[in-house]
Amino acid sequence: NYTIVGDTVNSATRILSEAKDVEDPADVVVLASGETIRAAGKEARDCESLGTRQLRGRMEAVELFRVV
Repeated sequence: NYTIVGDTVNSATRILSEAKDVEDPADVVVLASGETIRAAGKEARDCESLGTRQLRGRMEAVELFRVV
């Protein structure tokens, strides 16, 4: 039995909660932070910016992307 904690896990949980507010005809919505998209580089070319969102528990807004 394992537990993970930390800022990355908290941010992922908050981004997951944002997914239910994104309208998408697909059954699955994949969201990623701007930090993740920048780290992916050229591999992240099929993404659409959703702008910045203020995630609960975070001082600064986070840029979110929908992977298309």
